[in-house]
Amino acid sequence: MEPLKKGATVTSSNTRRQAAEKAGIKNGDVIRKLNGQEIGDSGQFTAMITNLNPGAEVTVDILRDGQLLTVKATLGERPKNRGVRPGGPGKIQEGTLRGITVQDLTPQIREQLGLPANVTGVVISEIDPNSPAAQQGLQPGDVIEDINRQPVRSVADFNRLAAQAKEQTLLRINHQGNGAFVVISPDESGGGDQ
Repeated sequence: MEPLKKGATVTSSNTRRQAAEKAGIKNGDVIRKLNGQEIGDSGQFTAMITNLNPGAEVTVDILRDGQLLTVKATLGERPKNRGVRPGGPGKIQEGTLRGITVQDLTPQIREQLGLPANVTGVVISEIDPNSPAAQQGLQPGDVIEDINRQPVRSVADFNRLAAQAKEQTLLRINHQGNGAFVVISPDESGGGDQ
């Protein structure tokens, strides 16, 4: 069944396990929606949660033992050092790739996204919906592998190459396990400063 393929499965290794347990979310539940928005996979869920502030109240639709349930949860503080790598997350504020925040593609994220070992790059953790990249369909969970045919292996690579991207920019991305090329133009935003 197609609907069962979507969602984020709650596992005992989730970093927000205590907050999830307080809300009644259990190991093995499949999170289907967050605040009414469908969840495609764990990477998308993580990116959506990351965009919310601690203390925010959220509505979560889950699938448990074949039953759809809705629970309300209050987000806790994110651990300060969890998942931070040297170079930390990168966010570009100007140029063609402005509005994209990325992080290194760790083995845990690779597993969450179901990506094969040969996929390398950085994963989009946040994206401004008015950015040129969002206008071209990029979204949290997408992996940026190349910028203008230059390989992206780390946040530092992304920051360096994105800072040089002032004109039309060719990205090689991996979206849900499928490779694609996307051209981003600097003037495609829905109203950003330039």
